[in-house]
Amino acid sequence: MSARKERPSKGGALPANPSERDLAAFTGMSRRQIWQAKKIAEIPEEEFDRMVESDEPPSVTELLNVAHRRAGSRRKTACSCPHCGGEL
Repeated sequence: MSARKERPSKGGALPANPSERDLAAFTGMSRRQIWQAKKIAEIPEEEFDRMVESDEPPSVTELLNVAHRRAGSRRKTACSCPHCGGEL
């Protein structure tokens, strides 16, 4: 069994090619918050700015719903095997 990977401390040095767990440990965010931030970052900047700077800015949940709706139109209709990538 290999030794456990040492995670960076909050504000410490970030390793090259950090994993989501490394980023979470480095920033003090949970892995869920990292995932949410990455999903929200998929919203085009102009649309995000317009929404956030409005009189009633959206909640994180509302931003995630927008990101999910946008991603829905880009999803593949064919299913693929997670192991080999072949079409199912």
